[in-house]
Amino acid sequence: MKKTIIGLMVSFATISSLTAHEIPTIMETLDSETITAFQKTLHADGHDYRSAFEKHKYISDNDGLAEEQFYTGYCYNKGIGTKKNYTQAVKYYTLSSDQGYTEAQANLAVMYYYGYGVGKNRMKSCDLWKKAYSGGNKSVGKFLRGCRNYK
Repeated sequence: MKKTIIGLMVSFATISSLTAHEIPTIMETLDSETITAFQKTLHADGHDYRSAFEKHKYISDNDGLAEEQFYTGYCYNKGIGTKKNYTQAVKYYTLSSDQGYTEAQANLAVMYYYGYGVGKNRMKSCDLWKKAYSGGNKSVGKFLRGCRNYK
């Protein structure tokens, strides 16, 4: 089951018919299995976030596994075990997204939506949300209705 947590936005961003509480926030379209798997890696390292980050990055760079690339992007995006670096987050989300990893597609869409680490591109956001949705990530469906104006 997909879990979506939407944060409150202070400023209003315009995307068609989305209401203020439906505007996407960064990284909050993860399914519960993904969250659990990621948390297990942190617990296995005794909450040594730097060590967990280094393991994910090593596997990402050497084995090219989509899930590990996603976790590496997540760490860069949130500053877990490393400094926040949106450009690197986009890089790893893109690698994972290109392999069809729907959580990466959803999070990359949010990066494009706000222009974090990449030029703001609402059309690209919509394309990525559509890919994620058709790949089985139904939690992004609420963002698609705001994509009608971006064809």
